[in-house]
This record gives sequence, C-alpha cells and structure tokens, in this order.
Amino acid sequence: MYKDRDRFIIFDIDGTLYKENHEIITARRMAGYKHLETDIKMSFEEYDKLSTMYTHMYGLHYKGFLKDFPISNNLYKGMDNVNEDMTSLLSSNDKLIDFLREITGKGYQRQNNIPIFCFTNTNSKQSEHVLDVLKLTPYIDTLFCVGYKKNKEVICKPSVEAFEFVNQVIKKSDLTKILFFDDNIKNIESAKKVGWIGVLVNDAD
Repeated sequence: MYKDRDRFIIFDIDGTLYKENHEIITARRMAGYKHLETDIKMSFEEYDKLSTMYTHMYGLHYKGFLKDFPISNNLYKGMDNVNEDMTSLLSSNDKLIDFLREITGKGYQRQNNIPIFCFTNTNSKQSEHVLDVLKLTPYIDTLFCVGYKKNKEVICKPSVEAFEFVNQVIKKSDLTKILFFDDNIKNIESAKKVGWIGVLVNDAD
C-alpha cells in the first residue's frame, strides 16, 4: 500500500502535536483509573504516582499495572476504549494544520503524496478523539496505537518490536526516508535502531 511512496512522516501525538501539561495528563490518567479501580484498589494519588513510574519504566503506565496487578480479562479487553473528553483542554493549532495541509497537498488541487502517520502509546479511542479535537484527522493517513495482545502482553514504544511492526506495514526498503518526531528520547533511540531518522521534539519547538 505504501511501499511505492518516496517519503514518510510519522508523528507521536501527546507532547509532540500539542504541548502536554499537568491538567491534561491528570485528566487522561483519571479515565484509566476509573476503568481499573475495581481491580487495583488504591487511591487516585497512588495510581498517579505509579503511572509516572511505570511510564518511565515501560513507556506506558498500563503495562506496569498489567504486570503487577491482577487485572481481569474484561477490564483488559476494554483498555483500548478508555477515553477522556479533551475538548475543553485542547485547541487546534492553525500553523500546524497549514503545515500538514501543505506537505500532504490535502485541501489543494494537487496531492504531494507524502503519507502522514501517527505512532502513539495512547489507546486508539483516546488518540482518535485527540486528533479530532486538534482538527488533524483529515491529514493523518494511518494511526498506530498500543497493541494489546490476548495474553495481556502490551506492545508499545520504545520497544523495537513496536517500530518493526510499523516497518512491516510501510514495507519501505530505504528506511532513512522515514522521518519520525517524538518528545521522548527513548523512542527516538529505538527509531534510529530500526533505520528511521528521529527528531526529538521539546517544549521550545
């Protein structure tokens, strides 16, 4: 589907396509806490501290909770649908929209034919909602999210396996044509391991 394309641009979402803050992170974590609280049996304050630790360790806090707590199959199956309404916390960025419109050609008579992907550690429902709120959905060709396997194994950045899965979809022989933007240095390092060009995004960008 994509192997004949010359170039690809891949963006992380949270902290890359918009600037995260404490309020946004707390709101997103609260949705996860409400989903898991019957099995983890702790206060939100405890959950929040563990989430920070697990995110640093694994790239995704859910991965830590699944390893250390007896999460039921029913709750596990619903994790990809956890979603917090971010409408009041996020707003679109006209400059970013214009940039994506320009490089994709979407909205113009021409088509530049540069596929734009998103590759995130947030689940699919939350990611789709955020892209909608940011008004970026029309410019994103493919969304790669966390992989939840049947055995409760979670595939996410910065594991090389997650990056190799994207490579399998793209089927591009020259991986240096893939430009990847992320705010986490561990993810940039993994991207480089699989042959991509990684660009670290920070608060000044």
